[in-house]
Amino acid sequence: MAQDLSDMPRQLYSAKAVRQAELDWVAAGQGSLYELVERAGKAAFEALAVKLTPGSRVLVIAGQGNNGADALVCLRWLLNSGFNASLFIFPASQPSTEWEQAWNKLQQSVPEVAQVSEVTAAEYDWIVDGLLGTGLKGDVRPEAADMIAQINTTRAKVLSLDLPSGIDADTGAALGAAVEAEQTLCFA
Repeated sequence: MAQDLSDMPRQLYSAKAVRQAELDWVAAGQGSLYELVERAGKAAFEALAVKLTPGSRVLVIAGQGNNGADALVCLRWLLNSGFNASLFIFPASQPSTEWEQAWNKLQQSVPEVAQVSEVTAAEYDWIVDGLLGTGLKGDVRPEAADMIAQINTTRAKVLSLDLPSGIDADTGAALGAAVEAEQTLCFA
């Protein structure tokens, strides 16, 4: 059944324009970048929670940028709501400030987070893709491409945050490797 998209916004924004709008929002005293992370993570949780059934297993894959911060907030909501969810952290040289805030809030709320060291095909019903976000520049690094390949070979459905990891936010082109998402949730 086709969705009625007649009331969808028709204007598209570049990743740079969205980032500037976020910074302008903060500069105008409307809130913090972390508040945007909280909103995005809760929206991701709400979108996913209605798809989960009792016993569903979720793997949240979080890079260490703001996309990963959104994923950590989603994980916190999942765990605090009683869902079976685990975490895979994809390391970066320097986590973003918002990622560190999300991590600290997660650990305060749920001290014992189940972390995994690899994506195993048969273990999960859903994967939350918070690996790479709109800040991706150039081809996906080999380590991230390997993770994307693991995600794409699982039987799990994938909810990507902002856009599927590996997709250029401005052109829609795959940058070497890209997650094949069941659903993508964009935040406004």
